[in-house]
Amino acid sequence: MSKLVIVESPAKATTIQKYLGDDYEGMASMGHIRDLPKSKLGVDVDHDFAPVYENIKGKEDLIKKLKAAAKKSDSVLLATDPDREGEAISWHLAELLGVTVTELLEGRRLERSGEMEVEQVERLVKRTLTMAEGTPAEARENRRRRGVVWLGCTAWAALELLGFFLLGSSPSGGEWTLLGLSFFFGCWAWLWARERLPAFYDENPISFYTDGILELSMPGLTFNNSNWPRILWGLRVWSMAGILLPPLLSAAGQWLLAESWYGAGQFVLLLLYLGSLFLPVYGLGKRYEKPQPSK
Repeated sequence: MSKLVIVESPAKATTIQKYLGDDYEGMASMGHIRDLPKSKLGVDVDHDFAPVYENIKGKEDLIKKLKAAAKKSDSVLLATDPDREGEAISWHLAELLGVTVTELLEGRRLERSGEMEVEQVERLVKRTLTMAEGTPAEARENRRRRGVVWLGCTAWAALELLGFFLLGSSPSGGEWTLLGLSFFFGCWAWLWARERLPAFYDENPISFYTDGILELSMPGLTFNNSNWPRILWGLRVWSMAGILLPPLLSAAGQWLLAESWYGAGQFVLLLLYLGSLFLPVYGLGKRYEKPQPSK
């Protein structure tokens, strides 16, 4: 009479087989063997949001060996770690091998109604949040397209600065600051900003947003997924204008105002720069702001 014992790691399989003797064969699942697909949502929204799992790529040979060993064994004991991850691995193994889930040391059967619920819900929530912007391939393609646009803007701005220097002029310290801020905000807005906010922004009145070292805070304006795409659009247009227009405005100001440009002219440029950031973003945010539910 032979028994197959499946654990998570090869080292455990070898050790357990030494303790149990020749009537037992120890094998390892090498961690998870099934998961939600990486290229699509993996949730059947038409059938109670049932998860759609697939075998993990690269584990085809291992799965064949496990099935073959289970078929020739009198019984299969799933002895994964006694935690949430281990329970999930045993659940997938039981489904894949067509066996019942039995805890090795205690010998008790797990109730099917409660098996792996917490782990499964956690994976589905994480996958739903991850896929909020589309599949990973779609998200990468959208980011690539935005990157091409932003790279074109920065290349054009570099040509403007080159022409500036060839004409014997150079931006002042304040103008370099404006260009640097526009470049920083532009890289974030075009390449790294989230396309959607977490769900709790829709459920609570939150007037600030943090993303690494960047923080947006606008009293009187709440961020949610109704106005966030418009705010992002405003930031992207502003960063594009902020990196393309200052060299042209500086050249025009020096030509028209001469020495006066380095005083009042640059102060006016700074006011226009800051106003062009906050007023449109605030206006777009308020216009498309989602009303908060009354409590």
